[in-house]
Amino acid sequence: KYKKKTEELKREKEQSEKANQAKTDFLSHMTHELRSPMTGILGFSRMLMQQIYGKLNDKQMQYVKAISDSGQHLLELINDLLDISKIEAEREELYLENIPIEDVCLASISIVQEKARQSGLELKLEIEPNLHFCNADQRRLKQILVNLLSNAIKFTEIGSVTLKVSQNEEMILFSVIDTGIGIEDQDQEKLFEPFSQIKNRLSNKHKGTGLGLALSLKLSRLHGGDLTLSSAPGEGSCFTLHLPK
Repeated sequence: KYKKKTEELKREKEQSEKANQAKTDFLSHMTHELRSPMTGILGFSRMLMQQIYGKLNDKQMQYVKAISDSGQHLLELINDLLDISKIEAEREELYLENIPIEDVCLASISIVQEKARQSGLELKLEIEPNLHFCNADQRRLKQILVNLLSNAIKFTEIGSVTLKVSQNEEMILFSVIDTGIGIEDQDQEKLFEPFSQIKNRLSNKHKGTGLGLALSLKLSRLHGGDLTLSSAPGEGSCFTLHLPK
């Protein structure tokens, strides 16, 4: 009986793994197929916005901009889905190297600087003395930091967003600290679940895929680190990426 039960469990496990693999392969294939037409739509909409082939009136420009914004949102969703499916299928490979910390921080800040300026927010960078290099995949580290900085800017109405880099005995800590609206305790765990978006008075103003934090968490753990949150309503939030030294 024990042997029979063990064989049944083994078969169930194999079937479950095959189903998960089929789901991952399907997602990977579909996202690849969707990226090409979406890139084309974005390219054509940008050409129209540049008015290369003739001037557009205000209403036409409004509609073309809506097409471009919606297309960009969908492309971000497709890219995030592809990244998550790769990680779940254990196909994502990190290219670890010694990276200058200041360089990757400045590169990440430059991407979100215009958004912060439009929102009237101050962007700060604080790096602990004697912290010069970290061991990480540069593209993925920048992706995590940009995700965290973008989220902080979205949900901060006044004040600042700070990228602070410090260290303890085992980890280098990249903390994104904002003076925003904060997050209720019961909502904090939901934030790291795919497609989970918290409802608040600012959420309707900003589009999001609902995958950014879930992907950032997976990428953090793929590095052997973690992503944690400390927040209180009305007091802002602090998301911290923990990277092994």
